[in-house]
Amino acid sequence: MKKFFAILVLVFVFAACTKTTDTEPQNDRTVTNDSTTNDGNSTANVGGVAGIHTPRDLNGRVIKLGNWWNSFSEHIFAEPDPAETDDYEAAMLIWENAQRIRRDWNVEFEHVNIGHGEMIPFLTAGATGGFAHVDIVNLEGGMIFQAIQGNLILPLNSIAPPTSDTLGAQIHNRPGIFFNDNYWSFEPHRYEAGGVGIGINMDLVRQIGLPDPVELYENGEWNWDNFLSMMRRANEIPGHFGIAGNHGDIALGLIAANDGILVDADFNFGVAHPNTIEALELLDTIFRERLWYYNPVVGMELGDWGRNFYSFQDGNSVFWPIRTWSSEDTPFDYHLLPWPLGPANVSGSTWFQDWPGGLAIPAAVEDAEAVLMIFEELHAWPGADGQWRHFEDSVNWPMGVFRHEADVWRMVRDIGDSGRTDFGLVLRIGGVNFSDIFNDVTSDLFNQYATPTEAVEIHRGIKQAMLDQFMGR
Repeated sequence: MKKFFAILVLVFVFAACTKTTDTEPQNDRTVTNDSTTNDGNSTANVGGVAGIHTPRDLNGRVIKLGNWWNSFSEHIFAEPDPAETDDYEAAMLIWENAQRIRRDWNVEFEHVNIGHGEMIPFLTAGATGGFAHVDIVNLEGGMIFQAIQGNLILPLNSIAPPTSDTLGAQIHNRPGIFFNDNYWSFEPHRYEAGGVGIGINMDLVRQIGLPDPVELYENGEWNWDNFLSMMRRANEIPGHFGIAGNHGDIALGLIAANDGILVDADFNFGVAHPNTIEALELLDTIFRERLWYYNPVVGMELGDWGRNFYSFQDGNSVFWPIRTWSSEDTPFDYHLLPWPLGPANVSGSTWFQDWPGGLAIPAAVEDAEAVLMIFEELHAWPGADGQWRHFEDSVNWPMGVFRHEADVWRMVRDIGDSGRTDFGLVLRIGGVNFSDIFNDVTSDLFNQYATPTEAVEIHRGIKQAMLDQFMGR
């Protein structure tokens, strides 16, 4: 199976016009032993990987990697054990490349655990004191936004050398967030497996005799009309529902799939946009007809995030917003698809993508240019001809979660490539998220207090005030 995926990944990278130049499958490939760096200098090779930059002697400096979980490869820190490593070949390339960097740059590496909720205070304390306690951090998209606003991280444009892979050839690295005319984060090339699609309970589809949504999708018939019809048919069976999940996630999915917006290009309130209202009208139908899996005793459990998010596992709803990280223990047969496109969709986007997370360099880091170069070097472990290995490495996660091969590719390709960012997802002032408006709007719709247009207007004022405060208007 891994060999099969490796071949498909290779084909994908060929289609993307990368630098891969042969068609051998993973198990038959060899790493090119090329000792020429991108800037014309020669460095020592370990594991067949040539350095990107001319090394510097950093005098035994400990490069500290900060995160709330060990997102950095464990093979940077310790030699892999073949008995406990799934992809031993790749693990050894990572380890040997890290050893090369240790020797050539005279450095060591250390992981520093920083609590999720402590990341921004941690960076703030360092910036205020003029001393960085770590050299690089892994941040969520919203954290990057807060860090930019607080001058807590450095723009890559100000520290990248002329030989930078991230802002240059992008053989192994790609830039992340672009804001205020600067790049602020970077990451190795990878597939996007963190998108949001629609999960389909195939056991219920077969039990009820519903059309197969996968076939509808493949035939170009996966639309709101069929989506709503299937939810209604499921509700005809006592104790069954059309869709489960957090109400806010469902709202955002429908809005994204109809090209709706939360904040417009001028940083003004955009939830009243016709495309957004049209999506909320479908959500209003779902709520009024009780197609959403609610608790009939207490009604909408607005604050019970866990109950609403994981309610799909009860197995009595046909659809739910699906993610890779929450799918591993699903107790029934299922498939996944992108959200069905709404009638106003012209972009092809199917989900709202938060600002992507990535690696960032704290403001007070010593010799930040060298830190960036070292991490570009760490990501060069596949070798000069091995960009495809980055993609293969990132597909291992969904491949180990989803039960069907086609679902892996729908997640990383169809869903992963159809995300759309909106400023409304990252704006946060005084501990309040702009997107919290959907907690209030969906409650109004579920309880039939207001129509979609009325509910949006009720909450417009406070959200526009947040935008005005942010923009200094």
